[in-house]
Amino acid sequence: MRDAYPFTMVHGLIKQYKTSIMVFLMACLSVVGPDATAVVPKHDELTVLPLSVGVAVQNDAGEPEPTTVVLLQQALTPLLAAQWLLDNESMVEVHERLKDRIKRTAEEALGTLGYFSAEVLVAPPDAGRDARQVADIAVKLGQKAVVRKVDVQFMGAIASDDFAAFRERLTSEWELQPETHFSQADWQRSKDKLLTLLMSEYFASAQIEYSQALVANEGAGHVRVVDLTIRYDSGPAYRLGPLQVQGLQRYRPDLIARMSNLLEGEPYRQERLLQLQSSLQQSVYFASADVRLMLDSIPAEMQVSSMDAQQHEALTVPVLVKVTESDRHRLSFGAGYSSNTGFRTEGTYQFHNLFERAYALSSGLRLEQRRQSAFVDLTRPPSPSGTMDAIGIALDHQRLDSLDVERSAVGLVRRFNATERDVNWGKLALGVYYQLEDRFSQGRLLGNSNALVFSADLQHRNVNDPLNPKRGYTVDTRLAGASQALGSQQNFIH
Repeated sequence: MRDAYPFTMVHGLIKQYKTSIMVFLMACLSVVGPDATAVVPKHDELTVLPLSVGVAVQNDAGEPEPTTVVLLQQALTPLLAAQWLLDNESMVEVHERLKDRIKRTAEEALGTLGYFSAEVLVAPPDAGRDARQVADIAVKLGQKAVVRKVDVQFMGAIASDDFAAFRERLTSEWELQPETHFSQADWQRSKDKLLTLLMSEYFASAQIEYSQALVANEGAGHVRVVDLTIRYDSGPAYRLGPLQVQGLQRYRPDLIARMSNLLEGEPYRQERLLQLQSSLQQSVYFASADVRLMLDSIPAEMQVSSMDAQQHEALTVPVLVKVTESDRHRLSFGAGYSSNTGFRTEGTYQFHNLFERAYALSSGLRLEQRRQSAFVDLTRPPSPSGTMDAIGIALDHQRLDSLDVERSAVGLVRRFNATERDVNWGKLALGVYYQLEDRFSQGRLLGNSNALVFSADLQHRNVNDPLNPKRGYTVDTRLAGASQALGSQQNFIH
């Protein structure tokens, strides 16, 4: 018990003087915190109270600016949401304690919109207002700052003469131009856009090395202007190395190579990697895919440049392909009703690794009251040149009143450009199939027909993004025909 006595005594002292200790700690925090001038009065108890302010904003024409009001209220929320309040402290006292921080926060928020010369008046709240309102803020926006000049600089491999045209193209894409109004959002968007463009072609490890927005006065009227300076470090240029595949369990490694059109040694373009990623995700073999450069294999010091160094030799980096295989077997069932053919039930079965060579088998059976059909298709995986071949057999029986119609067909199809060699591509499929049709009535053959049909399908796509298109179009065109000279009973084209 004697050993525990000092701790018991300390606990008693803390309990007895807890209010004084809390006030002392708050005073210390206010001295070392962002507002060194804040003074904490000595009171008995501390409570936490969310405060509010009234905001009124006018532009140069004296018109209200409701959008700016919302911005200021949002900017002040972190300051006012959880303010400590001393017991018996009046709102006038709280106002005196917080008015400088409120004004400074409001001015900083207005600066992000380009209003660096705005007049901000923070006054005590009127009597009869909300008991938690600590201030009324009146703002006259004044003139919005204007961009005076823009200096976009490049360092690294992009600074060499080999990339002069690329630098000009990047500079032409800069959005925040001189003689336009400045805002922090436009400044950030312009910086990010150029960095994204830089990283999407040649320079995967590019970064912003330095940026500055310098505000100054110009002319007798002291108009606020902004001089923008930004320097991009491109790092080295990159070339594509060999594929490094992760995630394959059941399929042979050459399946990815057959679906890829990336060439070792070609310059890095993010668009090309996205094309392969899209092809893998849209295939029956993979549930997901991720294709990227293995920048982790390059030492960090080689991914950036010094001010005086321009690395002209491109680095060859392996391409990482991470995939998640989809289920090899897929079995589905369905049921329904049609006024033409009655009740139906159907099932399909797919197997995506026939012969252990990634051949895709697809089959289906549909049974209806007045119609029955079945099919089997076999598709070969894409070849290195991007073609894909398929063969199929289909059977169909339909009863129309007292007439029975039986059809059978076998067909071959070759698809070109099956792995989407470009973001904006055209796919061509050429096919030939032979169809037989027999018509019966009460078991007696009434007639038959046959046709050898040649077909061509063309699909053209032009979109802005291969994985998440938001603009563009897709056009599908089909042409088919048959000739008596080639084994058909009649000529037709459609």
